Amino acid sequence: MPAFTSGGQIPASQSPFQANLIGDVDFTIGAEGSNAIIVSAQLKTPDGRALTQAGIVEVYLATAATGATLPTAPSGAVAIATKGTILVAMTAKLYLKVKSHTDGIFDISITEAGAYTVYMIVVFPDGSIKASGAITFAA
Repeated sequence: MPAFTSGGQIPASQSPFQANLIGDVDFTIGAEGSNAIIVSAQLKTPDGRALTQAGIVEVYLATAATGATLPTAPSGAVAIATKGTILVAMTAKLYLKVKSHTDGIFDISITEAGAYTVYMIVVFPDGSIKASGAITFAA
């Protein structure tokens, strides 16, 4: 049984909960087909191991890898391709809360009919972010 501090809290080193279970992500950007591109994301632990359970992160699209500016929404759908679940669309087609599959993977299909370049930004539980490479649609 973990020892409590004088404030009644369990020291983080003895807590049964991992505060920073998710700390990295690897992206795979598919080729454009029928105006859609699928971006797959493998959530990872802070030490770089693939997550072996479902995880929840916030995901948004940005016009630059810095994540500083939101683009106009794509002309088509933004949806889960095969793995994961969109729990909440906080801003339609731009800012989502996503739960990965039990293997730590989620994949999002973005549909755009015109020329369009964005980056997928994942927000980790500690507030830090990581950007995908450019997701570029031809005209």
